[in-house]
Amino acid sequence: MEDKKTYFNSEVVQTESKSTISDKTVVDKIRTPYLPFGTDNLFPQGMALLGRRAAIHRAIISNKVTYTIGKGFVKPKNRNLRKYIRSVNANGQSLESLCSMLFHDHWSQGNVYLELITDKNGNFLNMHHRDATTARRSVDGTYVLFHPKWSVWAANKMHTEDIPLYPNFAQKGEFYHSVYHFKKYEPEFPNYGLPTWVAGLDAAGIAYKTNRWNLSRLNNSFKPSGILDINADISIEEAADLKKSIKDDLSGEENAGGLLTITRNGGEGSNTSFIPLLQTTDGEWIELHSQSESELITAHNWYRSLMSVKDNTGFDTRRIRSEYEIAKNTVIQEAQKFFLDVIIDLIEEFEGIPAEELRILNEAPVSMIDLVDVNACMTINEARKDILGLDELDDPERGNRFIREEINMQTVEDNQGTVNAQEDVQGSNNG
Repeated sequence: MEDKKTYFNSEVVQTESKSTISDKTVVDKIRTPYLPFGTDNLFPQGMALLGRRAAIHRAIISNKVTYTIGKGFVKPKNRNLRKYIRSVNANGQSLESLCSMLFHDHWSQGNVYLELITDKNGNFLNMHHRDATTARRSVDGTYVLFHPKWSVWAANKMHTEDIPLYPNFAQKGEFYHSVYHFKKYEPEFPNYGLPTWVAGLDAAGIAYKTNRWNLSRLNNSFKPSGILDINADISIEEAADLKKSIKDDLSGEENAGGLLTITRNGGEGSNTSFIPLLQTTDGEWIELHSQSESELITAHNWYRSLMSVKDNTGFDTRRIRSEYEIAKNTVIQEAQKFFLDVIIDLIEEFEGIPAEELRILNEAPVSMIDLVDVNACMTINEARKDILGLDELDDPERGNRFIREEINMQTVEDNQGTVNAQEDVQGSNNG
């Protein structure tokens, strides 16, 4: 019996099918000018759809994009470079905005397509993001085909656009175009990349399905499924209409709250009975949903503290800073370098601008204010005026003294007073 493989199509999230994720090569029998991505060539569309349906999956991707783009680019000292990154294409898009789109495709799709536009002599460079779901590699591996809807490609081939892979360019109108393909390496996938979370496909599907199941139960007021036995003097046609009416009015989406309706003509009189089929799997579904969330976070190589996911530790700022540092030094900076190394080379090659200083400013999501001893950096007068709303002390020397210094001095005085008192008592006893 053939093993069932995980895949997705563009219409519904389907976690069990004979179809499989694959990366075809030139040795396969391919009858199209492009290399299909997935058996139905709609695997990218399935991943995009899942990103819109599985809440926890979408949250992880959004967080990874946010942390990867950080606080944006550090302002370069080179004036020409500053001017260029403010507008990297004819649409006036900034490099920061462009990179946000590139990072999104990187984390969600594992494939990123950057279109490069220049003139005949390569005197300038415009960079544009191309939607990864619209791109497929050519069979000969020399160019990329773009189509707005691959599910109907055969009937709409005239909308296909082909652009050579960098470093080759092709003239289209007045300018020359090329595509740089960034792909996340995956063994046995020479043409397309796969996202980090690919091992969590089933977990993402479960997270989506359990949410839909809960929604169906809510829509049906948590009514259990059951058997409705109708014994009445009705014709076959009337019975069919009755079944349809009951199904439309009382059955829910995904068969939640569904009814098995049995109609029969019993002659004289009528009687109707309902036998509920009680569900006892609520706990299992809740546990399944929680497990899928944990597996997704693991598959994404991410951290719960960097998301809005409830945890037993609560809002632990120390843990957030610690895990952010780990993520920054591994996942985040690796992705930044993956793209910036190429972008820097392209800017220097076509614009002739030194761009090695180009870097992204990374900043922890929480400040270190909780680690600061306020008493050690705030004066007595500042505390009185800004916090307590009191007048400053008449003694400026004491008022400008740090609170911690005042506390220490007071402690010394108190200790000395205690020592003096003890000495006085001892002297009195000796006398």
